Amino acid sequence: MFFRALLFSVLFVCLPAQAEVLFDDPTDDTLNEVIGGSSCDTIDSWATGDSARSQYLTGIVTLNGERRCGIERDNERSAAFLKKAWEKGAADAALTLGLMYYGGYGVEKNNEKAVELLVASEKGGHVRAQRELARAYWGEKMQDVFSEDIHKALYWFEKAGTAGDHQSGYAASRIYRGGQGVDRDERKIFYWAKRSAEAKYGDRMFSFPWLAELYEKGVGTKKSLVLAYKYYDLSGTSGVEGKSRLAKKMTQEQINKAVRLSRQWQEEHHIYFPSYRGLKHQPDGSYR
Repeated sequence: MFFRALLFSVLFVCLPAQAEVLFDDPTDDTLNEVIGGSSCDTIDSWATGDSARSQYLTGIVTLNGERRCGIERDNERSAAFLKKAWEKGAADAALTLGLMYYGGYGVEKNNEKAVELLVASEKGGHVRAQRELARAYWGEKMQDVFSEDIHKALYWFEKAGTAGDHQSGYAASRIYRGGQGVDRDERKIFYWAKRSAEAKYGDRMFSFPWLAELYEKGVGTKKSLVLAYKYYDLSGTSGVEGKSRLAKKMTQEQINKAVRLSRQWQEEHHIYFPSYRGLKHQPDGSYR
């Protein structure tokens, strides 16, 4: 009943006139790069800035602290800046504030306010808020507020995955394996594994062993030992066993093609594995 009452109230959440997402990247990598690449003088200037961005950045810096600039963690001060940022329309701030209200960090714990802000952040277009909603419905977060609902979790994972979030796409792929109240759908297993491996945000290489397995077994796609070997090769150490297994079924020409595809990917993305230089994994864990 508590959750239903909350849901009814958040259906009518009012957003600031011009709600916007300041940082599209749901991993916070871009946000951390901005803070880490700014001088202490610049960081200090954010506190007196009038924009949503300045207020939000100050809120994050005071929430986490910035030792090199002598800034200590201060949850209450952080909440004050984040509230100002949200009033100015920063959907990012609504998400952080929502999590703070849920945990009682710098503000009095308030589950209703937490849900309201989480939903408001999603309505403002924040991808991470979509992922947080998915996890809540999946039973991973805020279990005392959200009732577990795998179909709603899948809806939000797919929405965030479509927006480029690796974690959400990967989760959707695993859910479609079945056994969690969702019918097995091999086409969608592969579709979301592929999207996750090509996602704009997050460590997409985490999906490579899973995608390799799907290509190897022909789940949701045409079986391809070449593409399976490619993605096992791009999986580093975790792909060694898979490559060894496939090599027994492949011709040298097929292996060479897979290696070329792997190297092409590495060159395009400027990410290199030991195998790129012809090094092989040894029993002691090293590459020679």
